[in-house]
Amino acid sequence: MFNQSQVIPNALILDTNVLIYLFDPGREQDEVFRHLLGLLTHRQVKLVIPEQVKKEWDKHKIERNEQYSNETIKAIQKHAALASHFEKQKEKDDFLATIAQLETMAIRQYRYTHGLRARNLNDFIEKPFYTDIVQRDSNVNQNVVEMSLERKAPFFTNNNEKGNKKTSKNEMADAIIFFTACEYAKRNEQGYETIYFVTENDKDFTGDNGSKLHDNIKDFAEEAGIVFNNNLKRVLDIIDPQKQAIFPEAIDVKEHLSNKYFTSCTNCKDEIHINADCVTRTSGRYPEGEYVLICPHCNHEYHTGETYHDSYN
Repeated sequence: MFNQSQVIPNALILDTNVLIYLFDPGREQDEVFRHLLGLLTHRQVKLVIPEQVKKEWDKHKIERNEQYSNETIKAIQKHAALASHFEKQKEKDDFLATIAQLETMAIRQYRYTHGLRARNLNDFIEKPFYTDIVQRDSNVNQNVVEMSLERKAPFFTNNNEKGNKKTSKNEMADAIIFFTACEYAKRNEQGYETIYFVTENDKDFTGDNGSKLHDNIKDFAEEAGIVFNNNLKRVLDIIDPQKQAIFPEAIDVKEHLSNKYFTSCTNCKDEIHINADCVTRTSGRYPEGEYVLICPHCNHEYHTGETYHDSYN
């Protein structure tokens, strides 16, 4: 058992790519995600999200979800053309019906695994109890402008010959994220065990140094007391090497994707999961809490009039 009153938290200042990778179907991030949520729940870490990262997260959490969903559908739809090889119409119809069922199940599986992970992560980001959203200040602006004017790497470079092309670099957003992290760390150093800045982009902050910050910015991090790392899993294992805080694995999602677990949203006609999309809300009429379904696609709410008492009667 953790004694949360005696825990001094660690700060995790996260780059946008770290958040996005947590619900990328192409990456094995389930254990990392469960470890992060466990540490957040036990107050061993606090998320620190620069405003630039928050803006990018709000944009990409929607775009990437749509991208991953579309890729899932396309991977199945390409087989629909095979229906032309059936001679009998009933065989074609049955085959296409099976393809449609596969599409439905594949979308459900994505939405209620990786998609649900993105929603859960967003819930933690939106709650000040777990996350500080950090605005940039005049010091940040000054440092960014000075590096830009001097064309200093790793965020800015002059035109360089690359084959037959001239290339230059202007990563204003990364500069804003980094210097916002530094200013936050300087103001809050006493409140944390360790302040980590984590990105999984090996080049935008390191240049050719791999796992170390670029020489032009490492002094800023050292002055602020920031520990840089380019691997979230490694950082979580440093904080909790025995993995005592890790959430247990979720029940196999395949057991909860059949039609009986879904109802149709009368507002947008998409699907609502009766468990994953359900919250308990108290009111004067239902002081013990009423089950309310919230459509994840249009946010329309359905008051079921049911409580946990109904579940056992």
